[in-house]
Order: sequence, then structure tokens, then C-alpha cells
Amino acid sequence: MRHVLGIYIEGRLWQTVVLDDFPGFNTGEPVTIGRRETCDICIKKNTVSRQHAQVKKVGPYVEIVDSGSLNKLNYKGKIYEKIRLENGMKIAIGGSISDPETVVIMYIQSGAEKKKEQKNDFIENAKEGIEKIKNKIDPVNIEKASPSKKSKGKRRLLAFMIDFAISVFMCIGLCGIIVIPFGIGGIIKYILVLCVMAVFWLYYALGESGENCSTTGKTIMQLKVVNVNGERLSFLKASVRFASKLLSVFTLFLPVFGKFRCLHDVIAGTKVINR
Repeated sequence: MRHVLGIYIEGRLWQTVVLDDFPGFNTGEPVTIGRRETCDICIKKNTVSRQHAQVKKVGPYVEIVDSGSLNKLNYKGKIYEKIRLENGMKIAIGGSISDPETVVIMYIQSGAEKKKEQKNDFIENAKEGIEKIKNKIDPVNIEKASPSKKSKGKRRLLAFMIDFAISVFMCIGLCGIIVIPFGIGGIIKYILVLCVMAVFWLYYALGESGENCSTTGKTIMQLKVVNVNGERLSFLKASVRFASKLLSVFTLFLPVFGKFRCLHDVIAGTKVINR
């Protein structure tokens, strides 16, 4: 039995890898996949972590195991840390299979009885199998495959409205706690302004730098904020992104700066992607 991975990037077959060609694979040594050049299969894609996953043989089976990546492994819309591969199974790494930026891996087995001269025919069959998912992730057919830019724009707008509403209610509650005992006057009104600013800042910065990489609104809308390499934001970068929104007022917060980014995304080096 021979084990083959077809690697699909942005709707096109990028590489076909025969796992058995790696020394030690059949004795249990893992084949690593990631953006780092030292990985056995190096994929220079921002949504792929430096060391994203590893494929290894466990007895008669082959498994793909997450290596602590940001975007994990996605199979049929669910996130897994370890998946036992079966013939024809398609695994998305770095996002969902409906996202045109996602790298898709298709696992294929070939019978041990096949002769060496049949290898090219098998590879061609593997390519044809992978072509079946092309309409789902081909950038030419994004309208059929994944949320369109228009749809993503609506979800960003709805996320903004939800987050704004939550922040306002938090501010009202906090201001009420201060105003009831002290009233509004003198230095209290300046304290209220600072509190309102702090609530908005901490709500966005803590949420977008947190484990989910998103605020409540973005989580509901299935969005998250990452840096240009597809990695989790630091609290400082999330704070810079929030402060930069003051400049985005002049562009009406329109995401028109390439890859559907707003001005504050460009300044902070961030982007909003599908979960």
C-alpha cells in the first residue's frame, strides 16, 4: 500500500507527495507540514503555521496530527487535533474548505499490487479526484464556493454593530456606577470620558488578542482578526489596531485596501478572516 497526499492551494493542485518516499515514514517517523523551510513539506502560505501538522503511520493507518497551530485542522466544518486518514479524505489546514485561501490536503491510497510503471496513471487519477473540489475553492468561482466579499462585508458590519452595542451598554453600566454616588461635575466628567475610552479599548484589544482572536460580534459572525502571517495578535498589536480606527473614520471604515482590509488593518498589519 502506498500513501499519497495531493496538496491543493487556491483552487489549484500545487504538489503531489508520496509519503512512502520519506525515509522512516513506514517505521513511524512523522512527515512535518508547515511554513518553516525545515519542514518536510514546506507550504509558503500565511494561513499555515510555521509547523502546522505532521503525518505519520500508526500501525496499518495513517494519521495527521495538529502541531499546536493557530488555525488547526478542519474536516467537514469541524476542528480536530488528530484525524485518522481514509482514502479520498480532504483535510483543510489553515481555515475551512470553503475559504479560497485555505490549503486543502487530499489523502489517497494506491494498492501495493500496482506496478511501478502505473505510478504516473495513479498520480493522474489523484489529480482528477482533487479536481472534484475545485469548484468549491477556485478563486474564479468564489461566488459558488465561499462567502462572497459582499457577504463578508455584511458580516463585518453586523459584527461592528453588535460590538458597538455591547460596548455602549458596558459604558452605561460603568458610568452609572460612578455617577450615582458622585454626580456629574468637576473632575467626574473627565473621569467618565476616560472610562468610556478605556471600556472600548479593553473590549476590542482583549478580545482580538485573546484565544478566540475575536470580539463577541466577530465570534457570532464567524470572523477573527489575525496578523498578516495568519497568527494570533499580541495585546500591543490589538491596541494599535484599535487606536488606528480613529484614522479609519476618514475612509468610512470601508475595507478597500486589498484582501478586504480597512485602513486600521493596514496600519496595524492585521486582517479579518473567516473562522
